[in-house]
Amino acid sequence: MPAEHAVAQMAQAPAPPQAPAPAAPSGRPGTGGHPSMVDPPQQDIVRMRRRTTSQTGLGRRTPAAPSTRVVRSGRSASPAEGTPARRARPVRSEIRPLPAGGIGTPMARRGGEEKAATDPTMIYMIVGAVLLLFGIFLVGYALLFKKDAPPPRAPQEQTAAGGTERTGSSSTPAAAKTTSQPESRPAVPLGRQSSLADLPADQFPRLKIPKPISVPSIDGRLDDRSWSRAIPQRLRFADGRETRPLGDTEFWVLATEKMLYVAVRMSEPEMAQIVKTPRKRDEGVWQDDCVEIFIIPGLDASKPKYQWVVSIAGSVMDGSGAGSEVKNEAWNIEAKFAVFEGKDYWTLEAALPLDGIPDAEKAPLWRFNLTRNRPAREGQSRPVENTSWANLQSPSNQTPARFGVVAVEALGGKLP
Repeated sequence: MPAEHAVAQMAQAPAPPQAPAPAAPSGRPGTGGHPSMVDPPQQDIVRMRRRTTSQTGLGRRTPAAPSTRVVRSGRSASPAEGTPARRARPVRSEIRPLPAGGIGTPMARRGGEEKAATDPTMIYMIVGAVLLLFGIFLVGYALLFKKDAPPPRAPQEQTAAGGTERTGSSSTPAAAKTTSQPESRPAVPLGRQSSLADLPADQFPRLKIPKPISVPSIDGRLDDRSWSRAIPQRLRFADGRETRPLGDTEFWVLATEKMLYVAVRMSEPEMAQIVKTPRKRDEGVWQDDCVEIFIIPGLDASKPKYQWVVSIAGSVMDGSGAGSEVKNEAWNIEAKFAVFEGKDYWTLEAALPLDGIPDAEKAPLWRFNLTRNRPAREGQSRPVENTSWANLQSPSNQTPARFGVVAVEALGGKLP
């Protein structure tokens, strides 16, 4: 078919019928209040543009707020699919640099800015510096005190069988060597001590005897102000028991160059049963309630001791003898005694001349003791209490090796 004929047929062919456009609903916003003839997809696009213009303003752009969240825009649909194309919102994403400590370093937000927290390496450096300074201090301290240390002992030569040996060196003697032993101080027999170093204060009590302000009156009442200078002492059980005796006893001692003064106060809860028998001199006075005074001039307890026994009845016994015996009962001195009885106590005052005690005026230190006897009451077979100033570790008062030590101030006696 010729081309001109084909074109003529196409021009004469009737056009396909066109579907009428749907009418917009009445009352919908459009032009002039009439139904809009704009396609719905296009009408939505116009409405979206108007909304955007009303929010941002004409001719002005509002910068998007920074956000750390990335917003992905949706997929644009074509108008044929019935979904209006959406404009992707401008998104500002931040790229954070890695902290100085690397990945995993904690961050701290201050004033809207992110700052790296304290680096652990810095902490380790500070601790190491402190330890180093402490070590330097210890070394300096050791070097400083090393100068004051005593110098090392010089090597000593020891004579051995077959040669000599120099201690402190690495040389070895040719023959058998002998080991030197430190010189041990020979043990002093108990009771023969002649130095205070041999009499520990925790085992042998010590007392300083001061001078009196004035000569006390010997009346048994203990109300003379001279006793205020004396140091009060208490008795304990003679066998060393730690319990307190029922009959508490306290005494005071003063001395001049010529006289020794002793005052004793004894509490007695059983005054009605007290043993009180008048006796002749040196005749069994120790069997009654009584006080005994012992003196050994010097520190050697093996020398003779001098003893006085005074009962509550005023009976007196005096004698001397070494050890546990009192043989020289003929030894008598002109001592003065006075006894006073109270409601639940009794007291004793004594004045003993030192010129009647051999070597007493020449020895500033004495071995000394004072004891009290509370004998068995009527119907009893055993003594009630035997108490002593010194710990005799025995119920017997005749234990001079355990006597204490006194320093007579008037004779130049001193205690360390």
